[in-house]
Amino acid sequence: MKDIKAAEKLCRRIFKDFYKNKRIKHSERVVKLCEDYAKKLNIKGTDRAVLIKAAWLHDVGRIIDKEKHNEVKIIKNVFKIYKYDDSDKEDIIELISNHKGKFCPARLKLRSAILRICDKIDKLNVEMKNCEDNLSEIDKELEGKKSRKDFEKITKKY
Repeated sequence: MKDIKAAEKLCRRIFKDFYKNKRIKHSERVVKLCEDYAKKLNIKGTDRAVLIKAAWLHDVGRIIDKEKHNEVKIIKNVFKIYKYDDSDKEDIIELISNHKGKFCPARLKLRSAILRICDKIDKLNVEMKNCEDNLSEIDKELEGKKSRKDFEKITKKY
């Protein structure tokens, strides 16, 4: 449990330093999803701890906001700079490095697959919420308007 708190603390510090806490909510939701899946799949002990620590830290490599970057190298440097020492560090890095990219379910360990899926679920939920919010705004603006021209003018904003 202490190791998980250390991973959470590092995540919050990095996001505060580099992202002004914009990404912390995403990490919190991914952690919650991973905890739920670990419980449902009866993942305990070290496997669960590594999964949760990786869930906290999975986006720290995004300090450099480029399409192509060496996330593993960045993560290792972040661990060194922030003096993050964990006996499961290599396993955490493995999960983080597998959380995106080409999906090969036969080659992924269960922990990596769970992290990848939970990350995608959260992104899809956020996108769906944004879509629903936009549709709600369109509905409000369309009240009392019936012409195609009105509809086109309103939907151009979105």
